[in-house]
Amino acid sequence: MRHLMGEQLVSPSSSKVERSSSRLGILALIFLIGGLLLLMICLVILAFTFWKHIKQLMMKKTVELENAVPAPSIFSGNLQTICYFNYRTLKRATGNFNPENQLGSGGFGPVFKV
Repeated sequence: MRHLMGEQLVSPSSSKVERSSSRLGILALIFLIGGLLLLMICLVILAFTFWKHIKQLMMKKTVELENAVPAPSIFSGNLQTICYFNYRTLKRATGNFNPENQLGSGGFGPVFKV
């Protein structure tokens, strides 16, 4: 049997082929969009993990630098050189800020012997 659609004659089997090919096209588009979305989610997770790992390494390096022994050039005797020490180093050098190690007190606070 043939049906008349507009001015063209269309057989029932050819309309089924057109519908199935359009469904395949829609399914292919859905799979393509889904695949791209999945790829983007994986990339975001990978980037976040990489950023967190790099941040952790930078933090570890910073802590190692803070706990390092001061370089001998800091103790050069030049009064124009400003030296910075972290709290842990000062606590260790002054015997936990023991009053017996205190030499005196000035405008900048107590002075301890090392």
